[in-house]
This record gives sequence, structure tokens and C-alpha cells, in this order.
Amino acid sequence: MTDIIGIDIGQYAVKFARIKKTGRSFVCSDLVYEVIPEDIRKGRNKEGMRNIVSNLLKFHKIVKGLPVIHVSSGDTVMRNVNIPDNVTPDQMEGAVELELAPNLPFNIEQVYFDFEEQPSPDGTYLAVAARRDIVDQKTELFENRAKTLDAPEVDVDVFAYERLVESLIESNDVKANTIAIVDVGYAKSRIMVYQNGRYIFSRDAQVGGNQATEMFRDVYDIDMEAAESKKFNLTVDDEYNNLILKPYVASFAEQINLAIDFYEASDSNAKRIERIYLTGGGSLLHGFVDKLSDAVSMPLELLDLKSKLRGKAGNDAIQTSVNHSLAIALAMEDK
Repeated sequence: MTDIIGIDIGQYAVKFARIKKTGRSFVCSDLVYEVIPEDIRKGRNKEGMRNIVSNLLKFHKIVKGLPVIHVSSGDTVMRNVNIPDNVTPDQMEGAVELELAPNLPFNIEQVYFDFEEQPSPDGTYLAVAARRDIVDQKTELFENRAKTLDAPEVDVDVFAYERLVESLIESNDVKANTIAIVDVGYAKSRIMVYQNGRYIFSRDAQVGGNQATEMFRDVYDIDMEAAESKKFNLTVDDEYNNLILKPYVASFAEQINLAIDFYEASDSNAKRIERIYLTGGGSLLHGFVDKLSDAVSMPLELLDLKSKLRGKAGNDAIQTSVNHSLAIALAMEDK
């Protein structure tokens, strides 16, 4: 079996993960976390990012296997297409292309597309299209990889998390039928809803961990680097509680409640979300989870994968599992 390496190239850091399947559960190993330098982040320096990825692969001796990276669901178009019953397997791709093309906001030649091999219960096939320039920008970061390392495969974040949710349900780590995962990113976050382990809804939230960092900068009159450090190594005081945590939680809760409203309005049969799981580095802000849970009036907790981590314990394990959740999900390709 090909060794799979989940690689989450985020807005703030690059994360690697490998997993090993053990019965109904899994164990994570070879976890890597590398902050993207500020000048490369802000300048969107493609060559700098290519060097970061190349140097990480070399340093950690990742020379064989299949890297799996992701595009955001917000950068894709998803459509359920009707395919005639008499279409043969060899004709499927052409038939999907024919049905998908009129439903795209750009030319079919400008996209890569894929589709489910099995129909949905209503007989349609889910097709997903992503613009070639967005996908190519991601895969080009691996141009300097070892020749023995496979070319990267591209997944969609919501479907990677779907595999993770399915596994957590199978191993009885998640007991609710309808859950939401909120991935707190650097500049924005993503809210994804899953029912019985299947992805059904997502929405971007225009708030992320960098907003809290900017608040630290302004309140304590320090630069962004010092603010980032203080954010996770702070002495809690009234200034923090009243001038940072309270307004930040209020802003985040507004976005979550808005997303929930959209989800409930998207389908008259939409099931009530029973629990929200937070992940992403921005969710580790002191007091954030408890205050946000009160603000959205719904059970809410970190997506805690620490029991799946080999050789990690305590707070370090919680932080690692939260930071690497998408990389872990990507590593579950074909699991």
C-alpha cells in the first residue's frame, strides 16, 4: 500500500501528518509543523513557499509515498448531475463533463473535475470542479520534490474532514448524528456540517486567528510578532478579557450563528446541529472555547485527537491535534 502523507498548506503554517489504521481507529505519526515566515505570507511569495515545502520534504526525508494536499470547498463548484442509465463506465467522464459544463461559471477547459463513482440515493452523481489555476498553484509547490515521491493528489477540505468524521463515528469518539466542525484559520474560518458522517453544508466565516493577534497588537501596543507570542503565553487580565476575548468571541459567534441560519434555511428538512467541534490553531486562544459555547448556546468543544497521537501527552498533545487535524484528515485518503 502506498504511504500517504497529508500536507496542509495553510495561511499561517505548513503541517504534515501520517497515520496508521488500527482496526476501527487510527494512530498518527511523523507530525510536522512549520510557521510560514511573515514576509512570505504577506508577499504571497510563490518561490519562497516552494522552497519551504521542498526544504521540509528533504529535512524530514519524505522521498517516497503520495502527498495529499487540499483546495478549499469555497474554491470549487459542486453539482449533482443526472447521467442516463445506459451510460457505460468508459463513457462516464464524458457524460459528466457534458452535464457539468453548462452549470459552471467558467469554461470547462478552465477546470479540473472529478465525480463520485456511485450515484446518490436520488440517482444523481456528485461532481466537483476546481479552477486549474488554483489547483496548479498548489501542485507547483512540489516541483522540487524527490523524483521517487509521487506527484501530489488534490482533495477538497470538506471531504477530507468527512473521512475523519466517519472514522471518529466508527470508533465511537463522536456520538452525535449531526455535527459541525469549525476550522479556525489565519484570516478566515470554515464551518462544515456533517450528518451521519456525510458532508452536507459549508460556509466561510470572515474571521480568524489573525484578528485576535491584531487586537493583542493594538491593546498592548506591541508588534505583530510579539502579539502572536503573547496570544498563547499571556497572563490573563481585565484588558485581555474585556478588550480582546469578549469582542473577538462576539465577532466569531455572529459568524457561526449566521452560518447556522444559512444551514437551516438551505433545506427544510435540515437536522439540528447537536455539537460543534473547533479545530485550527486559532481555537486555542485562552478562554475562547468556553466563551464561544455560551455565545452560540450550543455544546461546543475542541476536536480532540490527542488519544490518536503517538508519543504526545498533556497540553502539547491537544495543541498538536488541533493544529494538525486537516493534515490528519488528508492522510486518511483511501483509508
